[in-house]
Amino acid sequence: MEQRDVVSWTTVIVAYAQCGNLTQAKGMFDRMPRWNVVSWTAMVQAYAQVGDILESERVFHGMLERNSVSWDTMIQALVSHRHYQRAKFLFDRSPEHTIVSWTAMINACFQTGEIDRAKAMFDAVPEHNVVSWTVLLQGFAESKHLESAQVIFERMAEKNLISWAVMLNAFAQIPRLEDAREVFKSMPYWNLSTWNTMVCAEAQCGEVDNARELLETMPERNLVTWSSLI
Repeated sequence: MEQRDVVSWTTVIVAYAQCGNLTQAKGMFDRMPRWNVVSWTAMVQAYAQVGDILESERVFHGMLERNSVSWDTMIQALVSHRHYQRAKFLFDRSPEHTIVSWTAMINACFQTGEIDRAKAMFDAVPEHNVVSWTVLLQGFAESKHLESAQVIFERMAEKNLISWAVMLNAFAQIPRLEDAREVFKSMPYWNLSTWNTMVCAEAQCGEVDNARELLETMPERNLVTWSSLI
């Protein structure tokens, strides 16, 4: 019963945090009869979600017990708020490196322009998933290393919509229209963002008729869609 109570309290804390209601989340945490590593980690994440990274760190460093999720949560929060050195400090001291923390640090390396280091870290990961591959792909694409991005994309055994969208955007922005068309046609499905990317690429290359044809095929449209043809 006690464990169920802790889970229930923590669930409510997470719900408040996801709604951005930190005051209620903190009040609920303070009223808990007992805390565990999950409830403490929920508060670390709650502060990070509202941008209070210093308080998030204070809670993290005050924890008597941490698990891999606690470390991952704090490292991800530091990277997302561009505190790369502090993220590296924690990563180097983390007792366990998970795919989550590895991926966060690979992203951090790309954000600081350390492309070779990002690739070296990727190669050091014991086991990859589609997220780590996509972070590597996006890092190369956003760093304008398109050929490397293309090699990574072709090597990926599994791709998700984000992977496809990254490669589509990379070709569309140059633009390499034929390559963008090939990626778009090969995608297992499209969302509004990928439709808009392709319409915009066609229009920017002067293929207005193709852009209009795509637009008429789209299941839904928004302001970005119509702006592409202006």
